[in-house]
Amino acid sequence: MRLRVALGDVIRDVRRARGLTLRDVSVRGSVALGYVSEVERGHKEVSSEILEQIALALNVPVSDLVVEAGRRLAECDLGRLFESELLATT
Repeated sequence: MRLRVALGDVIRDVRRARGLTLRDVSVRGSVALGYVSEVERGHKEVSSEILEQIALALNVPVSDLVVEAGRRLAECDLGRLFESELLATT
């Protein structure tokens, strides 16, 4: 999993948990709707400035988004490490 994918997943999960649409986030954060969609799908890298605007629109600290994305990324990396060690012992 790439960081941009993990971050997009977190943004989408938070948006949905708050009952917001892509349009809501777009309008509240002054970010193009298509760009928000691309970020959520992990197709676009997001700058720190745009991430701040999205976080503001979601009413969540940027650090919460980044920490959760990092946690998910680490979880995925740990799973791959475990799988590779398991395959190496068989």
